[in-house]
Amino acid sequence: MPPAPVPVPVPPLTFLETLAAGLPTVAAGAYRFGGYANLSTCVDDADGAAAALQAAAAEPRERRALRRKRVANDALAARAAVVSRLLGELEAASAPGAAARLWRA
Repeated sequence: MPPAPVPVPVPPLTFLETLAAGLPTVAAGAYRFGGYANLSTCVDDADGAAAALQAAAAEPRERRALRRKRVANDALAARAAVVSRLLGELEAASAPGAAARLWRA
């Protein structure tokens, strides 16, 4: 009997990109997706995977929109905007005289 395959973790970015595209996700039962579990399907066997894939093919368009909306805050653009804002704040705080301005604020 061959050894059981070792599950390879789904990279979080790939998982979020899949959800952001509105695509359904089906994974082996060992995977749990935290706050996104209601947007993905975990299965325990081949029959469960087949059923989940058939259900995904027949799901309404609203489900795709729900996935997109749900992960919008985790999208790369949203993260880039946060980093950009933080870098701007850091730059402003490190400018000459910034300490005095912050102290008076």
